[in-house]
Amino acid sequence: AGAAMVTSAFSRMATETVKVGANFENAMYVLASIRGVALANIKPLEDQARLLGSTTLFTATQAAEGMQQLARAGLQTQEIIIATGDALNFAGANFTSMKTATTLTAATMKQFGLQAHDAGRIVDTFTVAAQNSLFDVEGLAVAMRYGGSAGSSLGASLEETVAMLSQFRDLGLESSMAGVRFRQSMLALSAPTYKAKKALEALGIPLDEVNPRIVGLENAFKRLGKAGLTADQLVPIVNKISAADVAKISEKLHGMAEASDDATGAVGEMVKTMESTRGVTAKTYEMVKQSTVSQFAILKSAFQEMQITIFDMLKGGPTGTEQAFSSLSDV
Repeated sequence: AGAAMVTSAFSRMATETVKVGANFENAMYVLASIRGVALANIKPLEDQARLLGSTTLFTATQAAEGMQQLARAGLQTQEIIIATGDALNFAGANFTSMKTATTLTAATMKQFGLQAHDAGRIVDTFTVAAQNSLFDVEGLAVAMRYGGSAGSSLGASLEETVAMLSQFRDLGLESSMAGVRFRQSMLALSAPTYKAKKALEALGIPLDEVNPRIVGLENAFKRLGKAGLTADQLVPIVNKISAADVAKISEKLHGMAEASDDATGAVGEMVKTMESTRGVTAKTYEMVKQSTVSQFAILKSAFQEMQITIFDMLKGGPTGTEQAFSSLSDV
């Protein structure tokens, strides 16, 4: 009976080792396919994924899956290695997956024309938003899907776009709605209809003073707030759906600017925080790593690295070893 128990335990361990090793191998094949190269040509990425898997909260397979999203964005090998480290810090600091972190990072690079060396700036911007607004990472990803390109097209920085999106989210709007209403209102102000132009002229507000492409996102709203426009007055300017939200945000931003010594509103304050706290994501990740749950995750990742090492040894061993080993499990 004792021998049977030992055999059964070994069989289960061997089966799990095959699964872990095969899953990592498959993730690397997918990555090579995305890059359009042979598996041997992405050895630096494999080495980096395994290094991260042996020392962080995330397994080598999770790191490899994150790399896939960066590869889909067109990043080259060294760029993927650089960006993956920042994305991993972001995922760990904000309790999200590597895939979510790298997808958001890659999409943001595309929206704002940023490079791999900007990954730290990107994740720090999002971390500050997650720590200072109602956004969580998943919500930010959704809002950026709708509003990121709109902000970029108007010449706004990543920081100002995210800070402005946060104003809409903090009204209690769902993340998708925050992104949509941000986009609707900004585009309406930057390219006003004939009806909107007439309404602004009747209110004595020059078009250029509320055009976010000219004065910036926050300043456009502060000008509306200075005029004290109500939701009803804003309907012909930004549309009925967004009018009430724009009225609330405009009033808030103008009021804060009036009370500030340097006329900085809530958006400007968040942008300052984003720009002055570079490295906040890495620092937050280091703090999160100290928890018992995180330490267990690191231990689990390190154990999986050992399983991958065993899988590689057996896979490349004597003739027949691979077949005998794989027969232990349906992978």
